[in-house]
Amino acid sequence: MARLIRIAGATLLLGASSLIGAACGSGTSTALAKQACQQVNKSIALYNTITPSTPAPDAASIAERAQGELLKALPYAADATSGNGSLNALMTTIGEASRVPEYLLIPTLQSQCKSLQKSNPYNVQ
Repeated sequence: MARLIRIAGATLLLGASSLIGAACGSGTSTALAKQACQQVNKSIALYNTITPSTPAPDAASIAERAQGELLKALPYAADATSGNGSLNALMTTIGEASRVPEYLLIPTLQSQCKSLQKSNPYNVQ
């Protein structure tokens, strides 16, 4: 009986420490995702300097630099996802930058990053 109580106590302690660790990880993950979004915003700002009057070679160069800035956000988003799987969408969207033109990703990236500014970032509206 005493052994059963020790096992139950250890299990309860392990479960409680896991929950505490998950709560701490969630905050760290959100902070990492916000860092990714800072980099995303730099990329979007750079991309938005392209205007209809921008010469094609210049526009291509700016788009390439913006893509590079966007891909710099990927490690932050990946680390955030490692700590909190609900942030996977941001990492996936950023990862698409090597295959999809940035202008197609911008609305989704802006929405995902905007949701992180809310008090409950998991309630996307």
